[in-house]
Amino acid sequence: MRVSIDIKDLKNLINEAVREVLEEEKIKFFLASLPEVSQEEMRDIEETHGTPGNEKSVYGEEIEV
Repeated sequence: MRVSIDIKDLKNLINEAVREVLEEEKIKFFLASLPEVSQEEMRDIEETHGTPGNEKSVYGEEIEV
């Protein structure tokens, strides 16, 4: 099977694929760099700031990792 594609379209396709992979890796690195929170720290945070309620969030986004 042979597929022909313009060199400019091929470069654009490769650039887009590389950008997507880099974005995914950036998100994975960010999530891996977040420190763990102990139960004691979590209690301190909840005492200081309260527990999450049913407030409507200002912004939310779901990502697949």
